[in-house]
Amino acid sequence: MPTALLSVYHKEGIGEFAAQLRALGFDLIGSTATVKTIQAYDPNLPIRDIAEIVGTCPVLGHPVDGLSLQLHAGLVADLDNPADLAAIESHGIAPIHLAYVELNRLDEYITGAGPNDFCTVLSKIDGAGPALIRSAAIGRRPIITCKEQRLKLLEWLRAGQPERDRFLASLAAKAEMVVSMYSMVANEFWHQAYSGIIFSPTGQSSALSAGWPTQLNLTVDWLDGNMPTSSLIDASFVTNGPIPVELVKWHRLLPLHRDEHGEIVVAMDDPTDIMALDDLRMTGLRVIVVKASKQRLEEILVQLLPPDSPH
Repeated sequence: MPTALLSVYHKEGIGEFAAQLRALGFDLIGSTATVKTIQAYDPNLPIRDIAEIVGTCPVLGHPVDGLSLQLHAGLVADLDNPADLAAIESHGIAPIHLAYVELNRLDEYITGAGPNDFCTVLSKIDGAGPALIRSAAIGRRPIITCKEQRLKLLEWLRAGQPERDRFLASLAAKAEMVVSMYSMVANEFWHQAYSGIIFSPTGQSSALSAGWPTQLNLTVDWLDGNMPTSSLIDASFVTNGPIPVELVKWHRLLPLHRDEHGEIVVAMDDPTDIMALDDLRMTGLRVIVVKASKQRLEEILVQLLPPDSPH
């Protein structure tokens, strides 16, 4: 009987999906939280915790179970290669034939974080999930990464797996994109922590504690409603200041002032805009990013920038 691995962040509907996989003849294994959700849906639906597969007691709250040899060898082994199957069998490892791995919303954790939440956000970075997704893709397994793909996968299985190579390639491409995007979000987290761009998701930042690996004694408390009017902003700081005006025009960001510690305070409508943050980082300046609405920023920029500025 083939085995399906389930480890999902959004649990809605996962019980029903698991039941349909079981009806198609799959044994089920899953992460601890996913198993609990499925068992709550149907206590009689057989599913094993991957901790049982790994053969360990819960370690560090289970985040390392998904990095185990048993799971990755089971996903990577070539199902059409007798030598591969014999090799994993000799180590007591069973093949895994299908995977549904949905990563957490790291961007939401970062957006909701305050300047003292470094360790909290760090603990949310998923190391095992991306590795499982990539192993499944490498092993040419059906791999899905979001609930929107569930129905399509079930239909494909019920239809007898038509155009298998093409279908698996399409799933792998989607999976790699998901892993890449997740890595970009994690990359931005580390840049915010170490490169001097201090993320302030609510438009507020307080003195940084020892929880963040940087020392900046600063307070930024501008919310959108308290954004200064254009008449109170030094136009020369916007058009001829430390932030190149080309970046101001292109990314529609607003340099507000240099604070008492020498950091440049910049307002943006999307403080998670990776392209804008990377361009700011390339200036070599110490930058604090605060949030303001796109409409309010445009109202001010239109008044301060030359008429021919693109927007």
